[in-house]
Amino acid sequence: MESRRVLIIAEKEFADTISGGKFLLVLAIFLILGITGASQGVQNYNTALEHYTTDIQGTDFQGTPFFTDLRPTVLEIFRPMGTGLVIIGAILGIAVGFDLISREKEDHTLKILLSNPVYRDEVITGKVLGGVVTLAITLGAVYGIAIALLLISGHVPSTWELGLILIFGGFSLLYLVGYFAIGLAMSTISDRSGMALMYALVIFLFISFIIPPVGTVVEEAFAGEKPLDPYAIYDEPMEEDLISYEAASQIYENKRNIMGSLFGFFSLQHNYNEISIAVISPWRSLLYSGDHSDEPGFYSPDRNPDMWEVFGGLWHNVIALILAPVAFFGLAYVKFLRLDIR
Repeated sequence: MESRRVLIIAEKEFADTISGGKFLLVLAIFLILGITGASQGVQNYNTALEHYTTDIQGTDFQGTPFFTDLRPTVLEIFRPMGTGLVIIGAILGIAVGFDLISREKEDHTLKILLSNPVYRDEVITGKVLGGVVTLAITLGAVYGIAIALLLISGHVPSTWELGLILIFGGFSLLYLVGYFAIGLAMSTISDRSGMALMYALVIFLFISFIIPPVGTVVEEAFAGEKPLDPYAIYDEPMEEDLISYEAASQIYENKRNIMGSLFGFFSLQHNYNEISIAVISPWRSLLYSGDHSDEPGFYSPDRNPDMWEVFGGLWHNVIALILAPVAFFGLAYVKFLRLDIR
């Protein structure tokens, strides 16, 4: 594989993609939703910061604070952008990838391309690189606008918050690349762009809107009936009843978590949302997990949480978000290398 030929193909795909009408339409919607969400996010951050400064700052926390008492981060501006990124961002990723190969088949240019002194792995790698660069620049533009709005409003992110923004941007790009990989794989399998788009959208609808509710139903069936609180039966329950209830509740929650994690593993949307919550509100994520919430003085508004600790419970979400593009890119590579060009 020669890098020069790969870069030439990537440059061509990048130019063709950003000049296409379908991409520009989705991009326009994506930018509008991003700007609207960022504006709303700035307002929400100002409100949260005003509440924290007025009523909370200076309080000596010795236990677990209410979630409304937590020091907000500038990443709150990205919270309202979540819906637009999850839905429109997925469509954007598919739009970039669904016709990269099928268009060449329809135009009968793929045979001409492969008749040149270029290897198939260089062709598919160049197309992947061009698509990823397109998504990175698009996402960077949206995030740049959001940060610009934040600076205009008079808020300057700290070094720690800038690091969180980079982490959040990296996972957001990985999410888009996941759907780009799905579009590319379907483009490689299909002979027509229309069929490739339909297959990609069916997969998007399945993993985003079918798997989560089905997972909830299976989760509830697997966990069984929820243990009944002794206080709902007795005015003064005995100690052994309370102990038995705690043990049964723990087993019930463990069963739900196991099945929920199993189904959630196959949903890009679920895994991205879980990671987003942790990055946007790391203290909230740590306290909600309950692992350290009872430790005296665990939360302090004057220090930043340990991000290794924050992501310690999200390793399966991170792996799932990485495996999705790897699996579909692998499918696209294998299918393209074995493609029969007539």
